[in-house]
Amino acid sequence: MWDLVFLVVFFCAAAAIYRFRKPILLRLARFDARNAARRAEELRERKDRFAHYRRAVLTAEESLEEVSKVVIADERTGQPVTRFLFLGERYLTRNEAETARRARAIAIARDFYAE
Repeated sequence: MWDLVFLVVFFCAAAAIYRFRKPILLRLARFDARNAARRAEELRERKDRFAHYRRAVLTAEESLEEVSKVVIADERTGQPVTRFLFLGERYLTRNEAETARRARAIAIARDFYAE
């Protein structure tokens, strides 16, 4: 009796895997591509003297908040305008805000090496 139950469960599992094989294979392919990219990056980092500094800046960037887009009333006209917010400070363009974010990440990385 248990052999029959095992056989039915096995065929149902095989049918489910066959039914969902494309999404499963796509996820496995993405996983493999991420691993290959990570290994290639590690190989490049072994040959680069400044890889450790770049890694410190990337880690600092991950700890910072993202630049957010806010719509506020203009101080002069009262019309709604788009501004970009980073660490409580408003910037006119996203580029200015991203530059401030990048500078803050570099400052955090420098503080890490100063310690």
